[in-house]
Amino acid sequence: MAITIPLLIVIVNRHRRLQASYQDLYNQRQQIIEQEDRNRKFRKEHFETGIIDESGVECNPDALMVLSILDKSDEVFEPDFSLERLSELTNIRPRTLSMILNEQLHTTFRDLINQYRVREACKKLSDIANYGQYTIEAISQSVGYKSRTSLITAFKKETGLTPSEYQRIARNKNI
Repeated sequence: MAITIPLLIVIVNRHRRLQASYQDLYNQRQQIIEQEDRNRKFRKEHFETGIIDESGVECNPDALMVLSILDKSDEVFEPDFSLERLSELTNIRPRTLSMILNEQLHTTFRDLINQYRVREACKKLSDIANYGQYTIEAISQSVGYKSRTSLITAFKKETGLTPSEYQRIARNKNI
């Protein structure tokens, strides 16, 4: 009994710290999504006018066009969306497109697509009223992943949380 109670106290304290850490990650992700939505709106408003990024600096028009197309297209959420399809949408050769992603946006095609898909998954997982009854598998498929495992891997890499943890926190916020 003398050993059990202190161990139980340690476990409870660690659990509370872990839950607080998860809550912080959730809040950070929500702020990132809000900022990305503002950036999207900014790109939409300035794509045809100033070709500038959020900081007011001139941006590569091709890179801005790629982001603008990804912002508008729901094709990014289809499982078979590929660099070749993005190439068709942008009228930029795949090799050149890959170079733009690497040099201008400092990312790979796969990482960029995962960012868009994870952001959409976060929105759906947070929208308890409309998606609260959906399973992680269903949300995974709705954002373009062929398996639940693919979503979990990308989600954990992008947010630091699993989709289940993220959804649980969103549910607790809505109580």
